[in-house]
Amino acid sequence: MNIEVTQFQALFDKIGIIDFQYKKTKHKDGFNIFNLLSRKFDEVNLHSKFIFELLSPDGTHGCGTVFLEKLLVQFQIIDFDLENVEVRREYRKIDLLIKNKKQAIVIENKLWAIDQPGQLERYYNVLFDEGYRDIKIFYLSIDGKGPELHSIGNLHLLSNWSDIFSLISYEFTIDRWLESCIKETYELPALRETLIQYRLLIQEISGKT
Repeated sequence: MNIEVTQFQALFDKIGIIDFQYKKTKHKDGFNIFNLLSRKFDEVNLHSKFIFELLSPDGTHGCGTVFLEKLLVQFQIIDFDLENVEVRREYRKIDLLIKNKKQAIVIENKLWAIDQPGQLERYYNVLFDEGYRDIKIFYLSIDGKGPELHSIGNLHLLSNWSDIFSLISYEFTIDRWLESCIKETYELPALRETLIQYRLLIQEISGKT
């Protein structure tokens, strides 16, 4: 009987140690600067702003167009001219705009905000009126959910609509993009850690963690 009690006590002790180590590790891994400084679902002041900073060739990361090139790979765009490329945020109410002299890429960032009537059609027309004919629109949501029909307007009537419009998600597209960006920052520990923490935040809000 004493032997059984001793064995059970030893087992409970081991469980206690494992539980302590788990809680200790979980606490350490739980630190995330983005959770501390911003609301995790703030699409304008957190997500759009941070993604813009990474995509901008003039961003404080100092990596030029590396992160932008990685995103173009995720978008499966192989012919985008990076000469004179410009990245804008909130340009004519467009969340994120990547453009050169002839090509334009719109990223509509939707975490929780409601689609506005004719929103995507309006963005397309803004760029078309500026002389762009190679226009692509990427609708970014947490899980790849599409926009409301009233947001598209009459764009779906265009013969090349399927070439213009694409759905992307934080859950897969942005997560894979961040993974590829992290691989480029092994010699930049501060930037690398920032990207890792942002990726963890993305995985959290998309239900991966």
